[in-house]
Amino acid sequence: MLVMNYKFKLSNTDSGFTLIELLVVIVVLGILGVVGTDLFSSVIKGTNKANVIAEVKQNGQLAMDIIERNIREATSATNPILPGSPPTYDTTNLILTTPSGTITFGFIPECGDDSCNGQITMNNVPITSTDTKTGVSVADVAFEITPPPSSSPSSPAVVTVRMTINQAAQASTRKDFTANVPLRTDVSLRSY
Repeated sequence: MLVMNYKFKLSNTDSGFTLIELLVVIVVLGILGVVGTDLFSSVIKGTNKANVIAEVKQNGQLAMDIIERNIREATSATNPILPGSPPTYDTTNLILTTPSGTITFGFIPECGDDSCNGQITMNNVPITSTDTKTGVSVADVAFEITPPPSSSPSSPAVVTVRMTINQAAQASTRKDFTANVPLRTDVSLRSY
């Protein structure tokens, strides 16, 4: 019986990777790593921003719902008159006359040193979150009253409520944790 003995000899070029090949692989993996990290980071930032906006909007909408419900029940609405000549109206406050009594909505601006949030109050009780880290801060409010047109004096007056809500005064100032949500509604007074 004939036994064949084969010996293979590998040349130097077939024994491994060259330095250039290794460097190309490392560069490609580095680029993929940077792109993947950037993509992951932007997804996280987008999620943070969406969560903050949703929370701020939810708190603002709760205040807006309370204001709307009370305006719908009111028989009259006025803005306080500011002293001076000529008289001007304070559109940051609203006085409603309802069958059960008088309700006053007011705006208290944020403290300059971030020790308190801007607030909307109902009869001097805050209806927006006052927690300076997790709550919301009301940046501005306007209650504008549009009287019924002269062609239809029996129509109800309309109150336009505008407000801008931000994250709390002491919340993170990172860009992905900031929110500025404008809200607006038009509500007719009770006409019966």
